[in-house]
Amino acid sequence: MPNDWEDGLAQSNPKGQFTIIRNKIMSRWNISNVIYYSKHNSKRILEFKPNNVTIITGASNTGKSAIINSIDYCLGSSKCNVASFILERTTHIATKWTNGSLDFFVAREIGKEGSVSNKMYIEYGSSVNIPETPLNFAGKGTKDEVRLIIESLFGISGVNDSILKINKNRITLRQIVPFLFLDKSVIDSDKIIFHGLDDTRKAKYIIDSLPYFLGALDKEELDAIRKLKGLEKGVENEDKNEKKHDSLQQDFIESAKSLLLEAVQGGIIENHSFPNNKNKLLEELNNILHWKPVNILIENQDVLDDLEQRKEILLIEVNKLKRKLKAAKFDENNKKEFHNILSSQTSKLNIGKYFGDDEHRCPVCSSKLASSSHIATQIKLSFDKLKKESLALKNHRPRLDKFILEIEDNTNRAKNELAIINNNISNLIQKSKEAEKQKDKNNNGDRIIGRISYFLENQNDSKSFNPEKKLQYLNEIEEINERYGNSQRKEKVQIAERVISTIATKNLIDLPKGVPCINSTINFFSKEPKIILSDNNSNIDYQFANIGSDENYLSIHLSFAFAMQEFFKSNSSPVPGVLILDQVSRPYYSNDNDSDELEIDNENDDKKALVKHFDFIFDQVKKQKDLQVIILEHAYLSNSKKYTDSTKYRWPKKSSEKLIPSHWPTE
Repeated sequence: MPNDWEDGLAQSNPKGQFTIIRNKIMSRWNISNVIYYSKHNSKRILEFKPNNVTIITGASNTGKSAIINSIDYCLGSSKCNVASFILERTTHIATKWTNGSLDFFVAREIGKEGSVSNKMYIEYGSSVNIPETPLNFAGKGTKDEVRLIIESLFGISGVNDSILKINKNRITLRQIVPFLFLDKSVIDSDKIIFHGLDDTRKAKYIIDSLPYFLGALDKEELDAIRKLKGLEKGVENEDKNEKKHDSLQQDFIESAKSLLLEAVQGGIIENHSFPNNKNKLLEELNNILHWKPVNILIENQDVLDDLEQRKEILLIEVNKLKRKLKAAKFDENNKKEFHNILSSQTSKLNIGKYFGDDEHRCPVCSSKLASSSHIATQIKLSFDKLKKESLALKNHRPRLDKFILEIEDNTNRAKNELAIINNNISNLIQKSKEAEKQKDKNNNGDRIIGRISYFLENQNDSKSFNPEKKLQYLNEIEEINERYGNSQRKEKVQIAERVISTIATKNLIDLPKGVPCINSTINFFSKEPKIILSDNNSNIDYQFANIGSDENYLSIHLSFAFAMQEFFKSNSSPVPGVLILDQVSRPYYSNDNDSDELEIDNENDDKKALVKHFDFIFDQVKKQKDLQVIILEHAYLSNSKKYTDSTKYRWPKKSSEKLIPSHWPTE
């Protein structure tokens, strides 16, 4: 095939974004290694044969089953279900994948105390070596970043779109996992047919993704679905806009009619049938704004005019008098303060009376002075000046007090006259009932006009709803549904279900089974998903839970799992060509917690049945190129050459070898 790849590391660019590569690989992905890195710079490397069967046998508690959880952890699981014995002795778990032309190495850190870590590493290229220690890891990234690259390598990056219903949680590695693992919860289960379906949270995403993996959704249709979701969102928005527009219109019409009714009751307009059209209502309300109050007419209009004129003059006069009074009182306060200060100074300097009139004698002892006292003369002059100012202030006070009294008298006189005039005006108006009514009507009309004006000023200039846009969306939705409708998709799913059911039924012929599986058809339904067994002789359908027998369930699971893999290959699905089986011998031989590896060399019915299962597996791997099967087994078929040749590791009790060496330190 053309070399469309360049060797390199999946590393972030200067913006911190990982480069997402496009998968152009034709062959299917297999696992070549699972690696465990210890806390003392050692590593444990497990090797697996691509396009072949690799078997690991051993006693209980040797770590076989942990291999599935280790691979799952490296595929970005949200939990770390690896056994504590391993977690306490390792810092990282890694896997290496290959498709014959390209390799990638992915590692994930073990968190503190065995918790989940978000730190992952990925390196890809035509030939990737396993790093000696974690210090040599390249391509560091978060779990989500590394998952994106693996998804791209597997070929599912083109469908990662959050607007797709099937991809609400994205079609990720997590939706691929159910097709890879037949662990102890699945391999002979009478309840579920895929790994993870017993978890309600996971089951929803598995079921939603099945149409994609069954080939019912191709890239063209996915693009159409993306557009359809956008169009449906557009219709939803237009519906909201229409409802909002209609609601605003209705609110406006109700409020406008209420105001028009007020105008009718207030005598502003005549009663009539109000329109339901917004523009016509606006026109009527705007016309009302031109309303003017009616002049109040009374019998003694001339008298009233004279009173109003005199009232206006008196109001002006009162205001002037108030300003004069305020100024006079301010002046009076200032003079009071000055008088108080002057009196204080005068009393302090009243010592002048002790000096007498003789400036040549001491004012204290009356002895004759040699010369006159200049200072005494100056003090005497100051005393005289203060006396004159105090006298002037005393003479001015009565005139200011008189002025204030005059202003107050004039103000009170004007106020009394105003009160009389107001009373006369009220009496004149009250004498006319019509004038009083008109006055009330004018006041009420002013209030109504104010409410209408406020209502119009606070109206939002809402855009009119355009139904053409919604109609365009609906037409495009109809066109997409006609071309890629549920019926077409359902038909594609049903075709895939029939193909898989046919392959699984054919597979079941070669496997050990009992009633009711003999001469029966496997019917796979992806909607739940479930399997129904149909007896071809009696035409009786058996629900999965009612089939019975561990051997029957094992045979059905193997038939179905290999049928799915054959379908994935023929449809170029992004699902890797990997099946990991946890103890095929489960229905036949004990798996007690403390049991040893069981070497089977005698001929009996159980061994014959088990050999038949393994022969089926070997035949399927040979038939389906690029398919890899990893078997974690308790039994060891020493008389089967195929089995012994495919057994890569044996960890019996008598051997010290197991998944993780016991001497690895925990610190």
